Amino acid sequence: MVKEEVRARRGRPLEEEYYAIFLDGTFLSIRRGKTAKEPVYIAFGIKPDGRREVLGSDAGNWEEVLKDLRRRGVKTVRIFVTDDLPGLEEAIRKIFPDADWAFFPPLCAHRLEPGEEEGPGSPGRGLESFVPRGDGRRGEGSVGA
Repeated sequence: MVKEEVRARRGRPLEEEYYAIFLDGTFLSIRRGKTAKEPVYIAFGIKPDGRREVLGSDAGNWEEVLKDLRRRGVKTVRIFVTDDLPGLEEAIRKIFPDADWAFFPPLCAHRLEPGEEEGPGSPGRGLESFVPRGDGRRGEGSVGA
């Protein structure tokens, strides 16, 4: 029963337009005979009305995640926000050529070391430069600005 629900959720049709899609990845410990770390890629979307949703995840590669979004009905994305993984910007340009792309460093993996405190350069700081402004201009981190 759970497998069917997960399959249905992962294959559901998506909205045609998203204001922003955040792409990120993480490594999970997977046991297949022996334990190994494998990447899982996740896409989060923000609709034009501000509602958010998890769009999908995949253990393949970024291009497959983007192709899946396209297959499931996504036609327009104003901006993709990602870290700086090799090949990601090229995959976005290939599948969604009209979308802007922004590099957002806090999405990059960061762990506080023992005794280290969060400061101005910590994850989550600087998000305001990517928040859409009422004047239609993009934040300073946008590649297409």
